Amino acid sequence: MRYLLFTAFLSLVHPALSAETLNIPADSQTILKSGKWTPTPAQAQLAIARIQAFLQEPEPSDQRSKPVIDAIVANKIGYRVQFIGARRNGRDIIVCNFFPAKTANENDPFSDWRERQVVVDDGGFAFWLIEYDPATDFCGAFQVNGDA
Repeated sequence: MRYLLFTAFLSLVHPALSAETLNIPADSQTILKSGKWTPTPAQAQLAIARIQAFLQEPEPSDQRSKPVIDAIVANKIGYRVQFIGARRNGRDIIVCNFFPAKTANENDPFSDWRERQVVVDDGGFAFWLIEYDPATDFCGAFQVNGDA
C-alpha cells in the first residue's frame, strides 16, 4: 500500500516519470539518524522523485555517466536506499546511498543496513550514491563505485 501511495505521489510531483525507473518499495528504504540532522520521510520521498528525474535526464555535466545510469535503470534485482542527513558548505543535504536489494535465497551481507551506513569500495553500478539538496530540489555529486 505504501508503495502504491508513493507511485501516486511521484506521478503528481513529476507526471512524466515512469515509476519503473527506480522501483524501490518502502520496506527497502530507511532514514538513518546522524549527528548532523535527520531527513523527514517527506524529504526522503522528494529525494527519490528528484533522483527519478535525474536518472531519466542527467544534467549535461553527468552525460559521461550515461552508460552507468543506463545499467542502474536496467538493474532488475533492484536497490535498497539509505537517506542520511549531512551538511555541505553550511547546507543540509541528503546523501542517498543505494545498494543491492536482498534476494529471497541469499544471506543478507548488509543485515544491519537500517542502523549503519553501507560502505563498499567496489561493486560497480550495484553501489552508488547521489546527494539531494531539499532547499533547491537539486541532485548532484553522483558517484558509482568502481569495479575490483
